[in-house]
Amino acid sequence: MDQAAASFRIALLDDPSSAEALYGIGSVELNQQKTKEARASFERALKLRASYPDTLANSWNNLGLLAAREGRMDEAVGHFLQASS
Repeated sequence: MDQAAASFRIALLDDPSSAEALYGIGSVELNQQKTKEARASFERALKLRASYPDTLANSWNNLGLLAAREGRMDEAVGHFLQASS
């Protein structure tokens, strides 16, 4: 995971507007149980223009997972609905 995170960080340095790099960083952080950092990465990714169609939906989905894990079900549902639209 550390190598993946390093690669995504390099990609983000090369292209600071890369939603995919931020999504990748967030995915690594999510896998490492770094909840706060993962949430911030996914939220930042959502503010950017994605090159791949699933990047933003997957970011919303992961935000929904994080909210559900924390018992914030209304927020989770809203994120899941954003992911499916």
